[in-house]
Amino acid sequence: MANDDDFEAGYRLGYGNGYSAGYAHGVRDEGDAWSVIFTGCAETWRRPNYAELEQRRRIDHDPCPAKCRRCSRCIHSLAYWARGGPYPGVQTQHEFAQVAS
Repeated sequence: MANDDDFEAGYRLGYGNGYSAGYAHGVRDEGDAWSVIFTGCAETWRRPNYAELEQRRRIDHDPCPAKCRRCSRCIHSLAYWARGGPYPGVQTQHEFAQVAS
């Protein structure tokens, strides 16, 4: 039969191992949670701000650099300048303004 000292030693050993393992899991979980929080913050700083978004969304009415006349930028530019530019009926000097003729 085991005496009380053996039970106490077993309890301390089990508690110590369990506490260490549980603490290690807790530290790892907390580290994972902080990395998710930090990654989210870092992602926020990589996103464009309002001025950058406004610049990217700005419509310039110019064709693409290749002037292919087939892509959406060229088609938009052709239609925009064919109808007279910013104000309908106003004559403009633009390379695509002569398309309608």
